[in-house]
Amino acid sequence: MSTTIHVDLASPCVGEELAEYLCTHGLAATVVADNDHCELEVCDAVDPDERLRQAFEDALRGWLADRNVPLVPIEAPDASYVLRPPGD
Repeated sequence: MSTTIHVDLASPCVGEELAEYLCTHGLAATVVADNDHCELEVCDAVDPDERLRQAFEDALRGWLADRNVPLVPIEAPDASYVLRPPGD
């Protein structure tokens, strides 16, 4: 189930720009405007399982880089990960 956040914009002119920015951060944003009222409807654009994998991979790569560990994460077909030396 996807939760939608409604954002009432005091300035309608920022709606499209904010929606585009949010889309670059894994969110889906739609501008809903009528006359002088403008609102954004925001929800996740990424499947929760995919988001978990992305967050894990980002965190793991950061940890490996911070400690200069010469391994790279490789995703296996069963959604598990293997840490291997580069080029292996």
